[in-house]
Amino acid sequence: MDRASLMAAGMDVDGALERLLGNESLLNQLLDVFMSDQSFEKLERALDGGDVEGAAAAAHTLKGVAANLSMTRLQDVATRMLGDLRDGDLAAAQALRGELGDAYRAIRSACESH
Repeated sequence: MDRASLMAAGMDVDGALERLLGNESLLNQLLDVFMSDQSFEKLERALDGGDVEGAAAAAHTLKGVAANLSMTRLQDVATRMLGDLRDGDLAAAQALRGELGDAYRAIRSACESH
């Protein structure tokens, strides 16, 4: 695991390991699971189609995955987007797409090097 890359991408590695009782092998397995998760892609498709409910469901899942892995930057942006979607404010959610995409791509890139 490239701890420095994960931390630079917005992950609290120590927090994730604490949650997993220090089990780095399990963390690596969970990072692999994250890499195959389709929540971000589902969110993108829903936003493209103006599907507020679908986008909210995908944002909720992405937020939960990020929270469970202590991906704090991604969790923060997904949480804000989810709030906008739950308020029915598609324009505000759309305005966060760039920031969410940056956070998502950063953590994926860091995970690829684990």
